[in-house]
Amino acid sequence: RAIPVLDEAARMAEKFTATGSALHVQNRTFLAEAHAASGQQQRATQIVDETLALARKQFGDDHFFTQRVALSKTRLAANQSGSLPAADFVWSRAARP
Repeated sequence: RAIPVLDEAARMAEKFTATGSALHVQNRTFLAEAHAASGQQQRATQIVDETLALARKQFGDDHFFTQRVALSKTRLAANQSGSLPAADFVWSRAARP
């Protein structure tokens, strides 16, 4: 039930604050996590990848919002693989281009 609400929140944030705003990035991150929680791993990965690129462009690699999306990406990868070493690898790849 959270996915439609978070999808709408991301659209509203983009409309009223701008594409790539902190609120937009945060809402898209939550949306990706909701997709993952509902078993829609492919959609979650697509959203988190797009959001990470957006955050990097808007804020740079070291900004809190970029790091938060990178952490989400790592969690998704760890959940998919079921192994912490894979998560460590993804973190190293996600944190720096």
